[in-house]
Amino acid sequence: RIAIVDTGINASHEDLAGEVSAGANWCASVNPMDTTNPCNGVGLDTNDYVGHGTAVAGVAAALTNNFLGVASPSLGAPLVAEKVNVPGVLPWAPSWIPSGEYVTDAAVANGIVDAVSRHARVINISATTFCSAPMLAAIRHADSRGVVVVAAAGNGNASAPQCPAAY
Repeated sequence: RIAIVDTGINASHEDLAGEVSAGANWCASVNPMDTTNPCNGVGLDTNDYVGHGTAVAGVAAALTNNFLGVASPSLGAPLVAEKVNVPGVLPWAPSWIPSGEYVTDAAVANGIVDAVSRHARVINISATTFCSAPMLAAIRHADSRGVVVVAAAGNGNASAPQCPAAY
């Protein structure tokens, strides 16, 4: 089981149909003026309205030999969708982050812990965010359960290590 901690997953995509189980939407309600943690509600809608998470899921676990889309090395492994993106534009977010793709450290940390509880063996995080104590605790929790965490090492042309890969 592979958890995709991202913008959600389109569970009806031709290469992913039948392979996706919902995790949680960690930004179901948003306070766009909160610059620390704009995500303030948990929901069940893990559908991908941006496309990034679905693309990542396809690389990780697309069905193979169905003569559609792409094939993946995992031959259609089961997926868990952990949605951690803030929908829309935040007035204070860096301009290089596309609309709907901003993630918070708290949402990513929650997604990691939830993915472990849903028996993910691999967690993919194709985003970067701030380093924080909850993020480090989530990574350590996954590691203590033998879960492999694969994370982006950088985004936005930053020279400093970015989280969660910095851990």
